[in-house]
Amino acid sequence: MSAYVKHVLFEGADASATAGTGLAIADRKMLSHLLATLGASRLAPNLDRLAGEAESGNLLADGETTYRLRQACDDVREMRNELMLGLGTGAVAPKHRSEEEILSGLFNSLNSTWVQER
Repeated sequence: MSAYVKHVLFEGADASATAGTGLAIADRKMLSHLLATLGASRLAPNLDRLAGEAESGNLLADGETTYRLRQACDDVREMRNELMLGLGTGAVAPKHRSEEEILSGLFNSLNSTWVQER
């Protein structure tokens, strides 16, 4: 790291220079910008909240919609993980829940709704 800092300070940064990950600095900046934009969008927590509300019955949604909301949460998490790995951080967020757990929750939600309607 110190060699890189000395290089930038005393010799100037080259566009093709790498920052220890093998990626060009311009590529790291782009990945960092994408990650920051994804975080600033608050897409993941908002989707997670919608999925949770749908699973609990507070949001009117059929089983397919609820399942797709949870899948969207997992897709956003996977995008974040890929960006983090691309930046060389190695920090990976765990997957929310397995498909079996999601379907079990949907079944329980639908079952309790059915019981309440009777």
